[in-house]
Amino acid sequence: MSFYEHQLERRQIRLVTILPSNDSSSLIECTIRIVQIDDLLNYEALSYVWGTTDDSVRILIETEPFIVTKNLGSALRQLRDTKEARTMWIDAICINQDDNAPEKPQQLLLMRPIYERASKVVIYVGDQEIDSDLALDTISRINDELQQQLDNKRRDLATFWSSLNLGETTFFRTQPFDPRPWVAINRLFQRPWWTRVWTVQEVILPQNSIDFLCGRKSVSWLALQRVSLMLAKYDFESHWQVLSEKGYSLYHAAFEQPIHARKEIRKASTRDSTLLSYLVGFYQRQCTSPLDKIYGFLGVASDFQEKDIPINYQLPVQELFGSVAVFFVNRYEGAKFLALCQRKGRMTDLPSWTPDWTIQQPDVERLKKETAFESLFKILGSASRPQLLLRIGLDLLHSRVQAVGEDPFETPMGAIWHWLSLVNAHTPNPYPTGQSNFEALWRTLVMNRTSDMRLAERGMFEHLLIPYAVEKIKQGIDNPSRQFALGASLMAPFVDIVWLALSGRRFFVADNGYIGLAPKDIEVSDCICLIFGVEVPIVLRAQENGCMEIIGECYCHGIMEGEGLKDYWDSKAAPEALILN
Repeated sequence: MSFYEHQLERRQIRLVTILPSNDSSSLIECTIRIVQIDDLLNYEALSYVWGTTDDSVRILIETEPFIVTKNLGSALRQLRDTKEARTMWIDAICINQDDNAPEKPQQLLLMRPIYERASKVVIYVGDQEIDSDLALDTISRINDELQQQLDNKRRDLATFWSSLNLGETTFFRTQPFDPRPWVAINRLFQRPWWTRVWTVQEVILPQNSIDFLCGRKSVSWLALQRVSLMLAKYDFESHWQVLSEKGYSLYHAAFEQPIHARKEIRKASTRDSTLLSYLVGFYQRQCTSPLDKIYGFLGVASDFQEKDIPINYQLPVQELFGSVAVFFVNRYEGAKFLALCQRKGRMTDLPSWTPDWTIQQPDVERLKKETAFESLFKILGSASRPQLLLRIGLDLLHSRVQAVGEDPFETPMGAIWHWLSLVNAHTPNPYPTGQSNFEALWRTLVMNRTSDMRLAERGMFEHLLIPYAVEKIKQGIDNPSRQFALGASLMAPFVDIVWLALSGRRFFVADNGYIGLAPKDIEVSDCICLIFGVEVPIVLRAQENGCMEIIGECYCHGIMEGEGLKDYWDSKAAPEALILN
């Protein structure tokens, strides 16, 4: 395209102007110009989902044909005015998307000022669908009522939300219950826009108004957040029967999508959101190129500087992820990120000490403990295959896996019974913490946490396991289905927390008598290690070259609250050097 021939200089961007038309079916025509981002500009920025290139649309830019995706073509048609031109920044047009284009890395680094300085950001989530207008009309109506309550009661916003009575809202007093508006909003909050990497910064960075557009109908982002907060408080449980009878279903977590974005906006405004926090918090977000798992958050990361991580779309993804891991080592002189490394599903040729951001990250929130030591790190090896030198506590390195329990998702009740037999066979009673080994088992099954992440209190769940064990011994139940039925009835309050803890993990017993939950691919003779600077124990596996491979994080009962480091400190033992492949 001739308008890409002029190379952009530093701090320069392009702006596209959508020309007006009275004919809604006519070809989209635009002009484009180069400006300085630091000048006083009046433009809007677009946030949307690109979609696939398989289905494309032709538009005209400076009278030249230009191909855009169907999603962008739809957005341009909805944004075009009948009388006035509309100036916007749109990534697919304003940046030369050729991966070899020298301007692309520099333009990505300008995403922060582009979205911060836009007079308005327009979020386009797609075409009108059968109930999308109903969803937006409902949001507008509820927001108007909430605003009226806020004005009438003259309260500050925090007090208003804490004392909000949904019964005072006319919409919620409507009888009989009509599920259609809620299903419509639910569908709206499940559109692909909520799942993409790049849309995170596009809603966090704007300093001015944000419009949420679906088809030709729109609401303000503020209204969307208010209604989302309210819906998160609303109890839909009483209406499940009505919903199911009419063939409707609700994905309740979808209602919290704008709330999650709102929290990130608050964090970003204090400039304390690091690259690691975004990568962990939004690991489930999707993108076409795995490189964008990193590049999509550089604009909002408070700790990122241009020299830290290369922006190069020709870079192998393994090399980029390795550069990010080295950045974490050099920036923090710590190793918290090692808790996110896991062997299962990891792409080939990726060092074991480098997180793979393309796979689901482990839930380390339930594992976190305090660490009283800083780590000592050094990068070794070649640039293409770097190694990591670190130090660990000597005694913990010699704690090896002695036995691995059955998979709980194949025979749930039988697996727990098998684990209990392993505890009786390999674990001292009392347990090394002074607790009974039975208490150690039930605490391990919930990672010593309640559903709201508080430490489990003594005896909190023990009564749920004891009846099952006693009944099984008395009756000699061998039938798996009967085992499951009995266990389920006795352990119902326990099951949800256990299943969360067991997701992706297996039970193990170490040769020093400690028990825990580790990644599913744990093997006998793997090492359970406490690495200085890492918040959770790590499972390591010895390699033929004398180095170690990271298998993943684990819960090991009795060393999760800093006890392991305290014992190490009291022993005054020298740390041991360790090299990770």
